[in-house]
Amino acid sequence: MFREGAGLVRRTKGRLSLELKCVILGGMKVLNKIQELDYNTLTTRPTLARKDKFSILIQALMGFRRATRFSEAGPPETGGVDAPEGPRTEEVTSQ
Repeated sequence: MFREGAGLVRRTKGRLSLELKCVILGGMKVLNKIQELDYNTLTTRPTLARKDKFSILIQALMGFRRATRFSEAGPPETGGVDAPEGPRTEEVTSQ
């Protein structure tokens, strides 16, 4: 479900697009942190360090498409096969 929301970025432009990219990348980073904690979030809260936030911003500005390619086995670092991208639809502009 999270992966499906990433397609919304292609329908937006400008600042809204950048904000959506950051939200999606931030969510992916938190999911990775939860996985690193072996899903034990009751005793340890996943947090994003300053370098994580900087990385999210750089990825949003430079390489969002590559950064959001999930695999069937999970995020890219888990080594699965890239999931196919959905069809591109018309763009929606923010007002």
